[in-house]
Amino acid sequence: MGIEPPYEPEYAVHTYLKFPLLVKDRMGFFKLAEKEKIELGDWFLSPIHPITKNFECWHYRWGENPVAEKISQHIVNLPTHLQIDEDYVDKIAKFLIRNRENIYSSFVNVRT
Repeated sequence: MGIEPPYEPEYAVHTYLKFPLLVKDRMGFFKLAEKEKIELGDWFLSPIHPITKNFECWHYRWGENPVAEKISQHIVNLPTHLQIDEDYVDKIAKFLIRNRENIYSSFVNVRT
């Protein structure tokens, strides 16, 4: 689909607890997925997940990590658990293809 996979250094093999995907409209994407019974995760809703407000209570000043802040506004996670069978993988793939226009190709394309 022309989507850049998450970075994996040459010395490592990624085991993907969750598979991240960057979308243009996270809430809209979640609604579409829910309608089609596609499981998505919402980890990393902020640079100090799960905190989403009153960052100062956690000694975080918004603007300190602009890349993490930008990404956290656009990230969703595809499931990777053992209950994902080939039929469900196919269902997820078809969903992603139908909604490709809402998926960023690379993190460098993300706009806030």
